Amino acid sequence: MTKVVIVGAVGGGATVASQIRRYDKECTIDIFEKNGYVAFSNCGMPYVVGGVVEDREEIIPDPEDFSKKYDVRLHLHHEVIDIQRDSKAVIVKNNTTTFEIPYDTLILSPGGHAVLPDIPGSTLPHCFRLRTIEQMDHILQYIKENTPISAVIVGGGAIGVEMAEALQLLQIETTIIERNKHVMSRLDPFISEGLAKDLESKGISIITEDEVIEVTEDNQVATKHNGNLQADMVLFSIGIQPNTDLAKKANLTIGETSGIKVNNVGLTSDPSIYALGDAVEVIHTVTNQPFRVPLAWPAHRQAFVIANNIAGNNIAYSGSQATNIVKGFDYVVASTGATSSQLKEANIHFGRIEHESKQHAGYYPGAHPIRIVVFFDKATMKILGAQVGGTTGVDKRIDVLSAFILLGGTVDQLAQLEIAYAPPSLLQKIH
Repeated sequence: MTKVVIVGAVGGGATVASQIRRYDKECTIDIFEKNGYVAFSNCGMPYVVGGVVEDREEIIPDPEDFSKKYDVRLHLHHEVIDIQRDSKAVIVKNNTTTFEIPYDTLILSPGGHAVLPDIPGSTLPHCFRLRTIEQMDHILQYIKENTPISAVIVGGGAIGVEMAEALQLLQIETTIIERNKHVMSRLDPFISEGLAKDLESKGISIITEDEVIEVTEDNQVATKHNGNLQADMVLFSIGIQPNTDLAKKANLTIGETSGIKVNNVGLTSDPSIYALGDAVEVIHTVTNQPFRVPLAWPAHRQAFVIANNIAGNNIAYSGSQATNIVKGFDYVVASTGATSSQLKEANIHFGRIEHESKQHAGYYPGAHPIRIVVFFDKATMKILGAQVGGTTGVDKRIDVLSAFILLGGTVDQLAQLEIAYAPPSLLQKIH
């Protein structure tokens, strides 16, 4: 009987377990998770903090139900601390003991961790990060016990934007400090400026091109250029780093972007060890460059590919184009494919189109502006990347553009796209 061991029980690890069981009803599957939860929704945590999702259990599957449904042995609060590659076994530690368990196939899904800046005061009790349920609960407990009235969010990326909304909904006066020129700095300014305006209209203060250099015990946040700010709580949202310590200890190959290097079926440099999710380095399907993509959809796709290959089905993972979407209050931004900075780094000669219109017929009630930016190859006219910003209809447009990129569509073909039209629902064209 084949022995499968999985390290990590969140998105990638939980999904690959369910997919393996789909193809193999006989193998044993042991999942080891150092924290206390399985398959929880990282993406849902800001909405729990803000009270939009009223019951935290809605984003946390029941461990017993998960184990029974997929016939797996789930070991929570168990950390894999070493891999014995020669004997094909892992060393596991829990609260009381350390033991060894053998494997035929090992799958690493250790995820990533929210970066903690190396500045004075970053570990004070009123400073937080948000990546795990434990961290979410810590934030909720602090808010309940201390009733903060002001907060600083360091970093204006996706989590920073979503948490700004969450804290403002709790009547906590919130400031975002972003070191780059605008929030959601990977996006084109034509797209991100609408989001910034909406955040500010809801009472969020935004400071750009500045950095936090210290947090003090008396709730002061010192910035490099704008003096001190009062903050009863501070959230650091400055990026995700892959959890690769276990892989490094096992002498698995680490890629140039600091993620675990895998091939197109998810195998590491050891033919018995797969890896997936936030901890791995993959290929960008547009630039053909290695990168890391800490998003749920690529992890689920990688899980599908790995499970199929373990089952003997020859399916390859072609890489990711990093399609993603973020909402802050009433405004939504989304992107797919390569950004302008990624295209420049890859030395790809590209053009840019920007377009603004209403998301549906202007005379129909509720029409609002929506913006699109498209990057294209000047030689072939193929679409290389796209971004959309607006209040409604953003998801529809970004999904169409994502499909165009996947299929190698051109700007000319996009202009010829036949779309469904009625006054309440119009997908504008780019001419």
